[in-house]
Amino acid sequence: MSGEGEAPAPGALPRLPLEPWEDTKRTLHLFLQVVGKVRLALHPPLNHWWHAPLYTTARGFGTGWLPHPSGGLQIDFDTTGSTLRVRTAAGAVRELPLEDGLSVAAFHEWLMNTLAEVSGEAPPILARPFDPERVGSDTPFARDRTHASWDADAVRRFHRVLAWSHGVFQAFAGRYVGKASPSHFFWHSMDLAYTRFSGRRAPVADDADPVTREAYSHEVVSFGFWPGDAQVRSRQPPPGPPPPHKRNRPTRPPLGERAGRPSFMH
Repeated sequence: MSGEGEAPAPGALPRLPLEPWEDTKRTLHLFLQVVGKVRLALHPPLNHWWHAPLYTTARGFGTGWLPHPSGGLQIDFDTTGSTLRVRTAAGAVRELPLEDGLSVAAFHEWLMNTLAEVSGEAPPILARPFDPERVGSDTPFARDRTHASWDADAVRRFHRVLAWSHGVFQAFAGRYVGKASPSHFFWHSMDLAYTRFSGRRAPVADDADPVTREAYSHEVVSFGFWPGDAQVRSRQPPPGPPPPHKRNRPTRPPLGERAGRPSFMH
């Protein structure tokens, strides 16, 4: 990545320290959760919660095609044009400008009303933040008028780093012939992830919640990109569970070395 205060060289990735865009990042995270919960409500269940994530696009993030009695729909964040776009199979298109001052409450209201208008009904969702400690809010979406920051340039930088990472994961995925996930963007924790499976069942703790039980029912190792959040500024999670030959190996670079920088997970 380019140095602090420097213009990025052609082809270089921009810097993305958390602090300067943290308010915008939290607002974006909550917007993503609203849209992600719509996808979760409409998409048929898949193993390991693969029906939940969003996907990286050329201009932002999106749900992909979602089945609906009206014929199907798609929701996209266009970070290049700072726009949320809803499109239906019947040809309807609705757009919401993403700008500073747009609150989570206004975003949620617009999306639910728009889905009801273009498809006949808005899907029922649990309209409150998932994992409040990580996202930094436990206020129901319809009442959240606090989070309304939008730095369009920072969001575009984030998408640029995410899109580059997505390309790396796609190339890396081609080297493995076993079961593997797509490169997908988890809205609950705002991380891009690619996962490989060993093919063996994994032990799950007796007190594990249903989400964890399904996500980690088999041995996995995940690779990803994650920009940090209110709970942890830098992250490097272990595989679940660690293979025996990996349990005593040091991580590189050491934990904490990435503080204030985007973190690659492995």
